[in-house]
Amino acid sequence: MENEAELIRKFEELEEKIFELKYKKQALEGLTKQDEDVRSDIIKTNTNIEQLQSEQNEIGNLLQGVDEKGMLNKKVSALRRLLSEIIAHLRLSKTGLPLSRNQGTIVDNFIYGKILTDIDWTFKSEFGSSPVPEFFFQSGGDFNHNPLKKYLQEKQAALNSKEFDNYLDFRTFVNDLKGGIKIIWEKDNSNLKPNSK
Repeated sequence: MENEAELIRKFEELEEKIFELKYKKQALEGLTKQDEDVRSDIIKTNTNIEQLQSEQNEIGNLLQGVDEKGMLNKKVSALRRLLSEIIAHLRLSKTGLPLSRNQGTIVDNFIYGKILTDIDWTFKSEFGSSPVPEFFFQSGGDFNHNPLKKYLQEKQAALNSKEFDNYLDFRTFVNDLKGGIKIIWEKDNSNLKPNSK
């Protein structure tokens, strides 16, 4: 029987392949002119997606039965560290400046994307490592970090009190965490005034 780390690697590789094929399918379906070759390619792509999802489900079933939790425990510890770091950084600067919502980019509310990227990186790390979050502050900025900080504190408390049965259980938690951040991001986007930074 394969060990936990090998199963997780295979599961995540399949996840990436499925994502790529879904993206390809979406692009093909978006073509304005769909000849027979394009329609055939859509059908083949859909079949490939279904086969990979079936493989992924089999690996998921194996992961649920694995007693070994070394990699899972590393991933959980890394996410705990990351959330603690992010929460500590969601504050005003020592001179009272608010965080920059765009983080030095032209993308409105890029701070949310930056946090999601750090969470993804941590979740996918095989070594139990996490990035050190760095955020820029901005004079005259209007970013209110409190709703995001409150949500992350709630999720941190849930993470600290939870014992995960397996990788899939943890994966569900991470997807829920990211989904909540996206909801706050969308709400913040809808409240943006033109030319906010």
